[in-house]
Amino acid sequence: MTNKIQYSKKYDNGEIIVVGGETVEEFTANFEKMTDFMNMLEETAPEHKTPDTGGFPGDTFTVENIKLASGGEHPRWVVMGGNFTKYGVTCWPEVLKDAGILDKLDPLKDNNPSGKWTAHYQKKVDGKPDKVVKLERE
Repeated sequence: MTNKIQYSKKYDNGEIIVVGGETVEEFTANFEKMTDFMNMLEETAPEHKTPDTGGFPGDTFTVENIKLASGGEHPRWVVMGGNFTKYGVTCWPEVLKDAGILDKLDPLKDNNPSGKWTAHYQKKVDGKPDKVVKLERE
């Protein structure tokens, strides 16, 4: 009975690459082939350019309201407005605290901030909103 040698790596996009072999020699040869192939893919992949966002890693929208999405030990808020009035964009308590409004929010209702507020949000690789990274009062 032989033990199979195996190596796997999970990439940020969720893909998992597995290479293996029945012997050290077979595993080493397969690993080298996989490494050569991955290097070739990196060399031929188009360069990913991040759009200019004025110093922030995404875009902005005008805040209409803020509400608690989930409570408990790790509360998560959502900021609604702009193109995100149905589901909103995730906002963690530390962002609200930095903006000076965390203590003013009622977790049981939609909170309509006074004055004009802008939410700066980070995008995921697919271009969809990830999270609010800064709130600014204008």
